[in-house]
Amino acid sequence: MLHKDTFRTALQKICVKRKVSNVEDLLSEKTTVKPKPRFVRVNTLKTTTGSVIEVLSKMHKVDKDDMVPDMLVLPPGTDMHKHPLVTDGKVFLQGKASCMVAAALSPKPGWKVIDACAAPGNKTVHLAALMNGEGSIIACELNKERAKTLQHTVRRSGANNIETVIGDFLNIDTNDPSYAEVRAILLDPSCSGSGISTERLDHLLPSYSIGNCMLWR
Repeated sequence: MLHKDTFRTALQKICVKRKVSNVEDLLSEKTTVKPKPRFVRVNTLKTTTGSVIEVLSKMHKVDKDDMVPDMLVLPPGTDMHKHPLVTDGKVFLQGKASCMVAAALSPKPGWKVIDACAAPGNKTVHLAALMNGEGSIIACELNKERAKTLQHTVRRSGANNIETVIGDFLNIDTNDPSYAEVRAILLDPSCSGSGISTERLDHLLPSYSIGNCMLWR
């Protein structure tokens, strides 16, 4: 933001050089933007990937993701927000980057794991699914309002091995015997998916307004 005026001046110079009157014309000149697919994660605590594919394939083309287990790829623009699979917690609308975090940690059933910055909870319940609901997860969230979202996500997922702690995980007493068996910590403070603007530099454009900021998770 400190260099906002510099960026805008540079953008104006590019528009003059390309002989276009505004940013939209500049973008439409030769740019082809490939639409992003809709990623969804199957909640294996409540259903199976095969069952979800069977339901969704009646309405959409469905592919399995080649990197993240139990992640499905749907056509761009697919609206799943009110689909029963989503409202029942059998499917989570979760970006691929967000899903890769728990998959990279790859916790084993029976482990004790801390999710250090847990809200809104998508990665927390993904951990629970990867652990087959076995073991335990301590989900820490500093913000009380975000903690409510976390608790709602946990309830929707059906996970019963998650303990929510409202507070800073840095204040955990490492001498407390209850943490002695912790095998791993998931730490994603920037939150890979939730609340990130699709176009991260949109606020630098003259046409930018708060209402145009699109969020994904």
